[in-house]
Amino acid sequence: MVGGDSVFYTTGTQVVADGKHSWQIDKSGDGLSPTLHGGTLYTQIVEGLLALAPRDGTERWRLDSVESPGPQAPGPTVVDETLVAATRTDIVGIDLTTRETWRTSHNAMRITGLAAGERGIVSAGIADDGAVVSGYALDGTKRWEKQIPPSDIGSDLFVCLSGHDICVLTDKGRLDALDAEDGTRQWQANLSSGIVGRPALADGLFLVPASENRTAVHAYDVQQGDAAWTQSVPHRSFSLTVVGDVVVVPLDGLENRTMVLSLADGTVEAEYQYEHELFANYAVTSEANITHLE
Repeated sequence: MVGGDSVFYTTGTQVVADGKHSWQIDKSGDGLSPTLHGGTLYTQIVEGLLALAPRDGTERWRLDSVESPGPQAPGPTVVDETLVAATRTDIVGIDLTTRETWRTSHNAMRITGLAAGERGIVSAGIADDGAVVSGYALDGTKRWEKQIPPSDIGSDLFVCLSGHDICVLTDKGRLDALDAEDGTRQWQANLSSGIVGRPALADGLFLVPASENRTAVHAYDVQQGDAAWTQSVPHRSFSLTVVGDVVVVPLDGLENRTMVLSLADGTVEAEYQYEHELFANYAVTSEANITHLE
């Protein structure tokens, strides 16, 4: 269960502990989400990629060549001791042991999604003629690329990666599950609602914050695309996370409230109210346990 001792690392990077602001870095760039791995917090600003001490924000090292990709782009992620990040023109991998890097170009004008898993890396972004989703090996070699026509997307394109599947979600409500290695479609689903925030993927479920006549969180089986459960929430949420067996749902601008849902069936288990408004993208229960909220 997520309680008052949680630490939230938000876009910025700002840190909120026990609902109170603790520290933040200057020149926070475009609000990319940080990630925590091996006791180090990684984030990007306009000037480059930073490795920070999570408790007080002290800079440990930086790479000036890995600049921020732009507003509302995805932050860095870690797979197999490789830190994967996006710049305005490239996908970059940094070996966390040697700090050697590889770099490969992506064909989007504005990258909106980046995910990494044991079977590869995927990026998604908006292009001149719609959108593009690309798959890469863990060494940066491009394996495949999919074009998505303008009629199928809105202003954003989100991705999540788990096991054999890449789930691609547009804000017009189309959900595709693609194979991570070759990009072939496994299944497709259509939501009746608009997508208002980034999804989450955990324990075989794809979780979507959506808005129709009412705001809700939808859960789908990641293997077959079947609807698992839907839970109404009183306000829109731009981010979801899974901590253990619960889903954390911060409610945007609603008296700093955060709801906690059962991952199994979506029932409401608890609500919390924080002194600090959470534009939360990460919730951390310890330095070794970080959960994606964006």
